[in-house]
Amino acid sequence: TQVSEWHDEYNSSFCGDEKQKTHLMKMLKEVYAQKPNIPPVVECSWAGDDCAKTKCCNDVACTWDFKTCKTYSCYQNEGSAQCMETAGWNKGTVIGGARAVREVAASKGVTRQGTSLFCFMVVNWKGAEGAIANNIKEKKLSIYQCDAHTILSGWETPKTPWSSFINADAFVKLWQQLQQDKLYLQHDWTAKVDADTVFFPSVLKMHLAALNTPQGSRVYVKNSDYKYQFMGALEVLTREAVELYFEKGGQCAGKLIKAHAKAGEDFYMKSCLDAIGVDSQEDFKLLRDASCGDDCGGSKGPCSDGWLAAYHFYRDVDAWNTCHAEALKAQAAAPKPDSSGSGVEEAKIPMVESKGAAKARGLLKEAERLKAKAGPDAAAAKDMNESAWKKIDAAHAKVHTAQQQISEAKDSMSDARDLEHKAAQKISDANALSDASKHTLNVARATKKEGAQESEAAKASLAKAEAAGKKADGEKENAAVAEDKALSEMGDLRVCVELPGVRLIGNKPLNLTPIATTMETDSPELCSSFCRKNEECRQSVYSAGNKGCYFFAEASDQPVAFNDKFNSSYCGGWDENDAMVAMLQKVFKMKPYVPPVRYCSWAGDNCMETKCCANVPVPNWKFTKFEWYTCYKRDENFAGCHLGPAPGNWDGTKLGGMGTREVPKAPEGVLVQGTSLFCFAVVMWNNPPKEAFWSSEAELANNIKTTGRSIYQCDDHAFFEGSGLGGGDSSSINNIDSFIGAWNKVRDDGRYLKHDWTVKVDCDAVFFPDRLKRHLWDLRTPQGS
Repeated sequence: TQVSEWHDEYNSSFCGDEKQKTHLMKMLKEVYAQKPNIPPVVECSWAGDDCAKTKCCNDVACTWDFKTCKTYSCYQNEGSAQCMETAGWNKGTVIGGARAVREVAASKGVTRQGTSLFCFMVVNWKGAEGAIANNIKEKKLSIYQCDAHTILSGWETPKTPWSSFINADAFVKLWQQLQQDKLYLQHDWTAKVDADTVFFPSVLKMHLAALNTPQGSRVYVKNSDYKYQFMGALEVLTREAVELYFEKGGQCAGKLIKAHAKAGEDFYMKSCLDAIGVDSQEDFKLLRDASCGDDCGGSKGPCSDGWLAAYHFYRDVDAWNTCHAEALKAQAAAPKPDSSGSGVEEAKIPMVESKGAAKARGLLKEAERLKAKAGPDAAAAKDMNESAWKKIDAAHAKVHTAQQQISEAKDSMSDARDLEHKAAQKISDANALSDASKHTLNVARATKKEGAQESEAAKASLAKAEAAGKKADGEKENAAVAEDKALSEMGDLRVCVELPGVRLIGNKPLNLTPIATTMETDSPELCSSFCRKNEECRQSVYSAGNKGCYFFAEASDQPVAFNDKFNSSYCGGWDENDAMVAMLQKVFKMKPYVPPVRYCSWAGDNCMETKCCANVPVPNWKFTKFEWYTCYKRDENFAGCHLGPAPGNWDGTKLGGMGTREVPKAPEGVLVQGTSLFCFAVVMWNNPPKEAFWSSEAELANNIKTTGRSIYQCDDHAFFEGSGLGGGDSSSINNIDSFIGAWNKVRDDGRYLKHDWTVKVDCDAVFFPDRLKRHLWDLRTPQGS
């Protein structure tokens, strides 16, 4: 029932007799339970094409450096529909938006894509790349360690002002050579590798195995959390994605290269793959690319991460070889690295060795031995079971033959009686026939008895097989009991200190999968308990958001966030309890004080308990003077918010006023709010300018968009359509209702939740997000305020 490959060019069959039909159908279900669900390719339209049927668009409009791109929408106008750049002004009725980029989920239980690699490299032999490529060839490194490889000859292409090569058109032609060679068809994945990239195919294969890509998926791998998340130093695609590119990618050249003349081949390739319907998976630990600098943590440094598959860029042979040697040492020291260094100096808890710990490890080894022993017994039981069923089937066949012979004997006896009445002279013949019938009957009975004996023997074999199966189950259960006991004994030797409401930085993640027992970690208590029972676990972090439990080999005293949905734990020996408590105290000293929300009363409500007023002050018509609300005591049971003095018949005691508070700066060492910005502007796209010599809001917004300035330089941004406004004097507009609607759009959009601050910016404001970030950092706002 194990599937090697799913493809329409194959057909497999199970064969057996009628009695095996139920068993064969069960096997059939087991097979088809492994079949991956590959979604169909979705067709979308390009700018200028009719999108009435597809209702989705492929094009994007990007800033000069391709850091931010904006999608197109499908606008309906009377009888036609076209894809145009998404804008707030009225281009028609929006009947669709950007193509939905699908992220392929890792699969469990279904057939996975293999890890066979076809790798290729494009080399400009006249430049520095030629020396590096010859070094790779001589030492048989990089792509020479893939399952198959090829090197294509390239040529010098022009550069953009930001030092990226304008090489999309050149690589379109090079991919066409691969299509003709067809080597990629013999392998599961195709990888394009730059010559100045220090590349390790064996590490890439481990990453690909960890992705659990469903077999047959049309997938490319997002390799960097920078710009469009697809850096050209290492481009990895499934065979099926390459096939779809060769089938439909021709349409991209005429559309994308014309629209993005200064784009590099990586932006072109990623945009084209999205446009033709190739899905994606994400692995930001594949590549460290120095070309993106501090924006993605890719600054050039030692090649000391054993889990990275590639380092870019090293443009002379000595630097390339040095990086390769450093990375090999890192891989040897940590064959299964899975963490990203945080750069924070961590407190280290010393390891503890004890007789109990040694005994626990011995019991764990015994559990592994019992599990290994149970495997062959279970296989033998399966073979005996199959043999028993074959013998039972043979016995049934012999019994059936005997029953047929008995029936024939009875017919023969009936014929003899008829002959006896017809003629006496045939009595001797009848007697002879009778004797023959009796003999046949005896043979039939003997055959039936023999069949029954074989049936009993088969049943005995089946019972023996079932007993062996039970024995295997029992040994597996014994293994689980032994492992539980070992874990329990280890847990008795250790203690955990809980940090409720804290998410700590995690270093050196652990995979603590048990051997025979089951792991239950879907609560803070269970997560901490499982860490305590594993000697190598020094820290656990539980997240209520996804009920995830994460284990680490190092304990950190650096918190990431204080939030009730998290729980962290330190775990160690009993003699480490004081050290862990000291770390806990250090962590909670960093917790900011965030006062509770203050609830005030509106005019007409009783403010006896709140002792503050929610109403805004009442201004004069020029907003130059304000009259404030005050909470006055009327009697022992009631107080109210009033403008001016208290009513004459009231007690008149002033209980409070406006409920605003100034947040003080966070003390040194306390977590402060970050500086990530979500910025938005509200634009009346169709309104003309108020004065003839002014620009309209739409013109100002389009200038911001074209130049990539103002809110476009925030971490994320949006334009929202404004609604109708009221009148006002020469310096103001009555726009409260409009902006209530705009803030509702911010809420519905939801992107503000991913950032520390939300900023509303007018289009006629000259705004510098980087300077605002410096101001926000100087405020030292306590995190969570």
